[in-house]
Amino acid sequence: MADTRTLSLLPTTLNPLNSNKFLTNSSSTTTTATLNGTNSVAELTKTLVPEKYQVILLSFAYGIISLLAVLGNTCIIYIVLRNRRMRSVTNYFICNLAL
Repeated sequence: MADTRTLSLLPTTLNPLNSNKFLTNSSSTTTTATLNGTNSVAELTKTLVPEKYQVILLSFAYGIISLLAVLGNTCIIYIVLRNRRMRSVTNYFICNLAL
């Protein structure tokens, strides 16, 4: 059985035991959910869909991270294959992971 002190710390919108937030209409098959005070599907969709600038910013950040990862892995492979004393079983394994 769940501890009531733990459940009281949860916000009422996230508490699955609070049945007042989810109302089911028995005459039709639609279910209405209230989330953070939004009553319509349009308002709920507006809060879930990211803005255009967020998509551009995240795409730019992921692109930079991917470019740096490829550049770093290429440097690792180049260093291990170029230097004779770096050719060990462990470093070949690291090159394999970088590739």
